[in-house]
Amino acid sequence: MRREKQIEVGGRTVTVISPTVAALWQMLQEFQNRNILNQDIFGDHVLQEISFLEIQTFTTLTKEEIGAFCLEDLIEIAKQCQECNPLFFAWKKQVLDAGQKHLATHQTPADSSNPPSSD
Repeated sequence: MRREKQIEVGGRTVTVISPTVAALWQMLQEFQNRNILNQDIFGDHVLQEISFLEIQTFTTLTKEEIGAFCLEDLIEIAKQCQECNPLFFAWKKQVLDAGQKHLATHQTPADSSNPPSSD
């Protein structure tokens, strides 16, 4: 059972939810599908802390409704999504931090991959 919270943003009422585990699995599967298909997900991350797909998952807003908000309003919606779903966003931060740490320890310097020629 999901929890809901009504907020007023940009002159509209938005319902922020704590989605079910099944809804979270579906969202994660969608991210994985986008990544596997090499789709450009940059546009989905205009906001630093949250993606448009996450806003759709954590609210009752459609993609079209999200597109009608200005960025400042979406930032407020994002804050409310994070407040209502602290466990998910704490987990997400841990996963992203671990991924960045892994990349940092497994990258080779650009100059070592292209040694200078000995002409």
